[in-house]
Amino acid sequence: MMIERPPVIGLLVPWTCAFHPPHPTKFLRFDNGQLHGLAFADDTTIEILAVRAHKPATGQFRQFIQDLKAHYTFIRFWAMMNERLAGKLVEYGFVHGFDLDENGDTIDCMDWKKVEVPPATHIQ
Repeated sequence: MMIERPPVIGLLVPWTCAFHPPHPTKFLRFDNGQLHGLAFADDTTIEILAVRAHKPATGQFRQFIQDLKAHYTFIRFWAMMNERLAGKLVEYGFVHGFDLDENGDTIDCMDWKKVEVPPATHIQ
C-alpha cells in the first residue's frame, strides 16, 4: 500500500521486519534515490529511525540534512547508536536528548528545531 510522498524523502511505504512478527509502527520505508531508511513525516515534522546512503562518503547525507531543514520545522533522529552519525548531527546543529518512543520506552534522540526569527522593527 502506497502512502503519501513527503518532501525530501519521497514515497513512504509500509515496512515489516523479517526477523520478528510485524508490529504496528508509525515508521515507514523511504528511498529518495540517494538515501534510504525508515521515517515518519507530517507537514512540519520528520522523524528518522534509520538512514543509509546508497553511496556513502559522497556528501549525500549533508545535502539530505540541508533539504530537510528547508522543508521541516522539527527534525528528530531516534536511537543514536552510531557515534559517527551523532557527531555529524552535532556539526549540523542537532542537540542530544531523550524522549518516549511510540511504545512508551525512554530512548535517546537528536533534535533540530527551526529558529523563528522575528521581523525587524523600525526604531526612530
